[in-house]
Amino acid sequence: MIVCLTGMHRSGTSLMGNFLHHCGISMGKELIGAARGNRFGHFEDAEFVSFHSELLNRRRCHMYTPARNLEFTEQEARQALALVEQRRTEFKHWGWKDPRTTLFLHSWQRILPEARYILLYRSPYSVIDSLLRRATDRRLKLAPWIAASAWIRYNEEILSFYKAHKSHTLLININDFNRDHVSSVRLLEDWLGVKLPVPYTTIYHPSELKSKPTDRKRLTVRLIGKVYGERMDEIYQTLESLATIGGS
Repeated sequence: MIVCLTGMHRSGTSLMGNFLHHCGISMGKELIGAARGNRFGHFEDAEFVSFHSELLNRRRCHMYTPARNLEFTEQEARQALALVEQRRTEFKHWGWKDPRTTLFLHSWQRILPEARYILLYRSPYSVIDSLLRRATDRRLKLAPWIAASAWIRYNEEILSFYKAHKSHTLLININDFNRDHVSSVRLLEDWLGVKLPVPYTTIYHPSELKSKPTDRKRLTVRLIGKVYGERMDEIYQTLESLATIGGS
């Protein structure tokens, strides 16, 4: 079984990657470690991150300001398959987590139609606030509205992919997953067809995933919302209406 786990940055993908990895679904041998804003680790396979980053570099764009209509070239598709084949020989159940995957989902599905795709989303205002509080990207410090345009772009890609490939895709609001994690884990086990033996409470720390913007950044988030709020709300409500776990 192959699991592709992705979603907009700061949407709980590290948390879910952590959980799956400790439940026996390998997320990579060389994982990117802890850093500011991710003190338990990213649970990102370094080779997949390097691959996606190089694709963006070739197109002269950035993960927060990606070009439109991103697709693998034939050579890039062969590179992607090489990454897959290396892991197929070693692991029965494995996957990868990288938010940048969201930008190339349709290309991945063409070469890996059998994979299971777990797509996470989170309130745009919480994501924007989290990105600004982490303050690790110079672009966002200089132009904080980029966080909103990135949220829109990533979640547009998620909706496009989900609508085209529902049978192999699980769409999850991470806050709703956490809110009722006992039922959520049971549903995830049924969908994956494997037991997830590690208690979710050993991985999930509520303080690590805030549900509301902090007062310190609320004004900035509110100002961004005045410009981008209508489109963000429209996308968020559509996600909520379609999600397997979400909509509360």
